[in-house]
Amino acid sequence: MPLEKVNINANICRKKRKWKHQTTTETQTQYRKLNNKLRRITEEARETWWKEQCDELEEMQRQGRHDQVYQKIKQLSTKKNGKKQQPSRIRQARY
Repeated sequence: MPLEKVNINANICRKKRKWKHQTTTETQTQYRKLNNKLRRITEEARETWWKEQCDELEEMQRQGRHDQVYQKIKQLSTKKNGKKQQPSRIRQARY
């Protein structure tokens, strides 16, 4: 993400914190507008990041670098603390 976008996001967060605990309808409206703007920016950044990751995986797939593809998928599907994400399991009731 370019540095100017990070600075814009930081400025929006500061403004949002300023308006958060105000009680007038005008300040609540300002807070909602800033919150929606920040949400749209972060969603756009997340979509862009995932698109870049998918393009990178597709390029490795085209080059026949299947080992790197699997390594990248493992990296993307592992939590930050290094543990693998487990799919949720439905417990069966014992009768």
